[in-house]
Amino acid sequence: MTTWRLLLCLLLLSRLDLGFGGKYKDSSKLIFSHEDSDNEEYSDEHDKNELADSNEIQLERPAFKGYTVCQKSGNDHCHCDDEKVDCRGETRNEKSGDEGVVPLQSAGITVDTKVFKPKYVYLTRNQITMLSRDTLLPGIQSYVQGIDLGFNEIEFINQNAFDSFTSLKKIRLNHNYLKFDKSADNWLTNTLGNTLSFLNLAYNNIKNVSDGAFDSLHKLERLILDGNGGLTLKDSTFGEGGLITLKILSLDNCGFDENKLPANVFKNLPNLDYLSLINNRFQAIPAALKSIKSLGTLDFSDNPISEWKEDALADQPNLKKLLLKEMKQIKSYGDHSFCGLTSLTHIDLSDSKDLETIDENAFCFRKDPAMSADKLTTIRFENCKIKSFSEHLVNWEKQQEIAIAGNPLDCGDDLRWLIKSKDLHMFVGTSVPKCKTPKKLEGVALQKVVEDAQGSTIGVFFRTVFYGFLTIGIIVGAVAGVIYLNRRYNGAELIGRFFPRNRSAGVGFNNLNAEVGMEDNQVFDEDDEDNEFRPRPAAV
Repeated sequence: MTTWRLLLCLLLLSRLDLGFGGKYKDSSKLIFSHEDSDNEEYSDEHDKNELADSNEIQLERPAFKGYTVCQKSGNDHCHCDDEKVDCRGETRNEKSGDEGVVPLQSAGITVDTKVFKPKYVYLTRNQITMLSRDTLLPGIQSYVQGIDLGFNEIEFINQNAFDSFTSLKKIRLNHNYLKFDKSADNWLTNTLGNTLSFLNLAYNNIKNVSDGAFDSLHKLERLILDGNGGLTLKDSTFGEGGLITLKILSLDNCGFDENKLPANVFKNLPNLDYLSLINNRFQAIPAALKSIKSLGTLDFSDNPISEWKEDALADQPNLKKLLLKEMKQIKSYGDHSFCGLTSLTHIDLSDSKDLETIDENAFCFRKDPAMSADKLTTIRFENCKIKSFSEHLVNWEKQQEIAIAGNPLDCGDDLRWLIKSKDLHMFVGTSVPKCKTPKKLEGVALQKVVEDAQGSTIGVFFRTVFYGFLTIGIIVGAVAGVIYLNRRYNGAELIGRFFPRNRSAGVGFNNLNAEVGMEDNQVFDEDDEDNEFRPRPAAV
């Protein structure tokens, strides 16, 4: 009886086709909707071979030709157009008209290259779990320049998985389950490094990166490691000269603080131009930045710094753009906060809800012009608590963009210099800057206050000029008339003509006074009618 039970169990196991790595047995299958009749599923023999490959067991197997998509039948629900293959989950759902279309479980798709040679392939939001060399876009690998595999369930990438690609420049693997160690990063080969310039590994399970893991990527320019919570970097993580072409590095939301980022972690990145450290746990500028001499842009937004130190970035003379948005705990930037940034052209302090003041010498224009940010052309501090700012803060005449909306601006004496200025009103941003105080100007757009003030100034100017020319004209006319009459008549005749003894004493003068008075009244009336140059009531 025991023998029969044993035989029965073996029979059941053979029917279920269980074995080592059974969890990933179907990881290489590409599943379309049930009515897809143009493609065939993997054979059992191919499944076993693929499984053996994942366990580094070499077995003979037939070449995998892939599943052809974008056929006339449309059963695969992908879309091919303009050198792109779009097999994103949402695209397939939209084309099928059925939200229940089965997601792709493999990247083993291909197209008829006689009709179409794709450069970019989009496979996001499917259920792909593993990548291997012979089942990754077979037949089109020599054409593809970019592949998007984001938002899948990829845990494993086999060695040399991308080595059949000859023109691959961009890979997106964000939002998967990848890990990095000596056994999991061997797909970053020299062959891939000969072409790859962009790699997105954001939001995976990457914690420990082996030394020099990226050294083979000789042409890499952009590397994104955002969202890998608990990511640990060492001084040797970026190797010794392997990433000499890297220009952009993003380490947002990785849980770093000034103690978890090694001082020399960036020393082997000689051409790093853009560094993003958004939403980490820094309470001070990390010492690691000192080793980057080529840094042009730093995005340090959304970090819990409560006090900004003097000359915090003075060792970054090449920094051109500084982003300090959403600094929720900072209340002020004091004296010398941004001194030494002599190449700075753009600064953004917006959305820092508790930021109230910026010291007038924060950029060193007031006291230390040799250290000032004299090249600054854009300054933004929208949606803060700033009421006013000094006319000596920056060189305002050079500013091409001023974004100050969302602040409780005091449009009284403290900002009178800005309101009266004729050339400093290039207000830009997400909304219109408005006055909070004084009460009569509450809610009034700053631009309106400026226009009214400029109009009043112009009116006074033109009235002054008009009266000046009128006075000069009267004097010149009077002098010319006296000279003319004096030449025509002698003095006695001239007096006798204008002051006859037998006439009423006031006739001529009364008429003259009336005429002069009319001209004065006319000028005065015109000036009264010219109300556009006068200050408007606060209600406006």
